[in-house]
This record gives sequence, C-alpha cells and structure tokens, in this order.
Amino acid sequence: MGNGNIDPYKYIDYMTIKTSTVVIGDALGSYTTAPGAIPLSLTWETATTYDVGFDMDLFRNRLSIGFDWYRRYTTDMYTVGVSLPSVYGTDAPKGNNASLKTNGWELSVGWRDSFELGGKAFSYNVKAMVWDARTWVTEYINPTGALGDYYEGKELGEIWGYRVEGLFRDQAEINNSPTQGGDIMPGDIRYRDINKDGVIDVNDATYIGFPTTPRVIYGFSGFFNFKNIEFSFAFQGSGKRAFFMNPQKISPFVDNRAMLKAIYDDHWSADNMEERPFWPRLSTQSIIVHNPQEAWGGSEQRRSTYFMRECSFLRCTSIELAYNLPREFLQRLRMQTVKFYARVNNPFLITNFKVWDVELGDNGFNYPIQRTWSVGVNLSF
Repeated sequence: MGNGNIDPYKYIDYMTIKTSTVVIGDALGSYTTAPGAIPLSLTWETATTYDVGFDMDLFRNRLSIGFDWYRRYTTDMYTVGVSLPSVYGTDAPKGNNASLKTNGWELSVGWRDSFELGGKAFSYNVKAMVWDARTWVTEYINPTGALGDYYEGKELGEIWGYRVEGLFRDQAEINNSPTQGGDIMPGDIRYRDINKDGVIDVNDATYIGFPTTPRVIYGFSGFFNFKNIEFSFAFQGSGKRAFFMNPQKISPFVDNRAMLKAIYDDHWSADNMEERPFWPRLSTQSIIVHNPQEAWGGSEQRRSTYFMRECSFLRCTSIELAYNLPREFLQRLRMQTVKFYARVNNPFLITNFKVWDVELGDNGFNYPIQRTWSVGVNLSF
C-alpha cells in the first residue's frame, strides 16, 4: 500500500494563459507563462509494514493490555526534489525522490471492575495509552548536504540551529568574539562558533534538540459510577518535544506590539546582567536587526537554543460530574433517563513552560485555547 494522492497529470507541461496589464488595442492583452519542470517519471509510493503485537484480557476481563511494535519502509516517496539553483528559473518538481524508515510502538492498558460498596453498586473503568514513533530518510539525492532539503540519515522533524553561549556583557567581549553580523551591542545574543572559523554563519548550525513534533504522546481517562452519580475525566499530553518561541513575533515595541509580562519581568539590563534572562536587551527594533541568526525561515533554517525550550505537557481535556434520576422516579415520569450534568473542558494544564499555552505554537499573542463550563440535562423519553 502507499500514497495515491497524486495529481494524475503531473507528467504534463502546463503553459498557463494569463491576462496582461498592458492594453493592446482596446483590451488587455494575454500572455503565456513558461511551464515548470516535470519529474522524469512517476509511480506509486509504496509502504511495507512489519508489525508484532498482542492483545490480552486477564483477571476475568478486568485487565486489558494491547501492544504493537512496528517498522515501516516507505519507498518511492512522493516529495519535492533537491533544491535547484535560482538561475534555473523554476522550483524542483515533486517526484518519487525519497525513501523512509519508521520505527514505532503503541501501548494501551485498561482496568475495569464492579462490586458493591456500602450496599450499593459501584463500577469504574480506567484506561491509559502511550505511543512513540521516529522516522528517518534512508535515500535522497542531496550532494551538497543542504539542511533545507532531505538528506540520508535525517530524522523527520529534527531541529538544526545555533547554539548560544550567552549574552555579550560589554564592548570588549564583542570585539574579541567571532563576527556574527547585525547591530550588536552589550546584551545581545552571543553564538557558538562551531567550526572555529571566526564567523557565525550557516556553517555553524548544528543539531540542537528534540523535534517540534512530539515524539511521545499519551493520554488516560476514567469513568466512575456510584449511587446514580457519574464522574469522568480525560487527560492528554506529550513529551520529548522541542518548543520554540518566535522572537520576531514577540519582539516588544515593533509594529506597536505590546510587551509580554515575561519580557518585562526578566530582560537584560545594567541591573540584570544574567547570562540567560528570558529576553536579551530591549530595543525599538526587531531582534533580527541585532541578531540576524534569529531570522526564521529560508534554506539556512535559522533558530537558536536561546528561544528553545524542551517542553512536555499534560492537559486535562474534560471533567464531568452527572446525576441520573433513580428508576422509580423515571417510571412515575414515564421517561427512560433523566441525566443532569456539569462539565468543564480544558480546566488546567501542567507544563514546564509557564508563559503561554504551549499548544498555541511559537507566538504567545495567538488566540488562546478556551476553557468552557457547561451545565445541562439529557432527557430520553
């Protein structure tokens, strides 16, 4: 099996007719664009999966355990080709350009039981799940080893960037450090010269941490019933994940942007010359003016460990408390069920990053994930 989501006409050169802004006669003229590059050939993307696992129920079906370990090989993967020189005039076409290998495992454990408690029926059911997966590129033509492209041995989601030594304390330290560009002043970020050539550039980028896509994902839930009272909860979380704050999006004063309280409380200044405060020195300009290494995007994959956090979190997604009317009352009302409930979604989050909700992404000014409260009644006639 494999990916069949491919345009069936990708092998054809398209020459698009567009309308010009130049008037010819009494109408706008037309012109034809040059076609882009097309792949030499296309075929099905193929995935081969080897899976070993088991499912079992023990102790009179009260304990359930499921486990799977799998390895998947993807060949002829449909993806973009190696980057072409700008003088070529068009982007590289997509084709069957790569092969991948994925290792992963999944585990689920559940326990359910029922018995009498104080002469009343009591039942409960709890379940937990966790899974992990890693994927590597095994084949790809990238003779230059450009970090913006795939390359053999690359783990999908891996992060390359600059390692930070700290902040410049004074002008003397700036003068005696490798050249890194930008309008540098004391309080700006100082990067590590990996290759020792006296210049901070893309050649100093290195592997700096976990991928931004979580490797480990887990969750657990529970349900309890006693004396017509029900209580349930659900949690989800992730680990082995790198989280980046986007310094361009949270730079204070730029584009009339407000200052985050975390920046106000902990930034470099003459009174706070810590090696690693939350924010370097304040400026009315974007941080990339002083530290161009923080300009995200492009083939150089510019990010740094200064704004990277290893971020794990556990979110409570829901808690619900409910009450079901006893059967004798339902018979009088000629109803099947009457259930009153109170529910809260996203009541709290446990994480080692406290500035904003990590699931908002790299920008604390994004619209927050809402906490909602609701009460209601379910009627069944």
